[in-house]
Amino acid sequence: MLDLHGHSNRNNIFIYGCAAKFWRGGPDAGDPPEPLHEQVLPFLLAQQHDAFSFGGSHFRVQRCKESSGRVVAWRECKVPFSYTVEGSLAGTDIGGRAGRHFAPRDLEAFGADLCRALLAFLRARADPARHAALVTEIQALQPEGEDAGAESNGSNDSSSDDDVVDPSDRGDGRARRR
Repeated sequence: MLDLHGHSNRNNIFIYGCAAKFWRGGPDAGDPPEPLHEQVLPFLLAQQHDAFSFGGSHFRVQRCKESSGRVVAWRECKVPFSYTVEGSLAGTDIGGRAGRHFAPRDLEAFGADLCRALLAFLRARADPARHAALVTEIQALQPEGEDAGAESNGSNDSSSDDDVVDPSDRGDGRARRR
């Protein structure tokens, strides 16, 4: 599930997702999600679109967000990959669009790249070796000592100006691919 939003407090495009460690078990809960698997789609998206910040994406489930669409879909409806995609109303400070607001054509380009990333994600899910390789790449990006799957950059799942993201770090450690 993808819930698309505008954001006014941070630059770039980023994702809020649900890390496996926040899964609540129970008789009808099903198997818990695999750690870091929720980060594969955002990781692939960062390779597709230069204004998307993987390092600015968060996967924590805070108590105040438990009634949000992504968390309800993930926990109660068992949607394994449930995300809120946030596009900044202030534009981006990374990639080829740095320093300017998004124009309609930029958002259309993001939509096309999101579709390409979704296709790459579905292909990776169908190829266990490829999917495992992507999870291994993501795991290598986790800060040492970080609980795998909790966060991509140690920040929290909020919309405050307190979120500090290094604008030069897309968080994927890789060049943009087409």
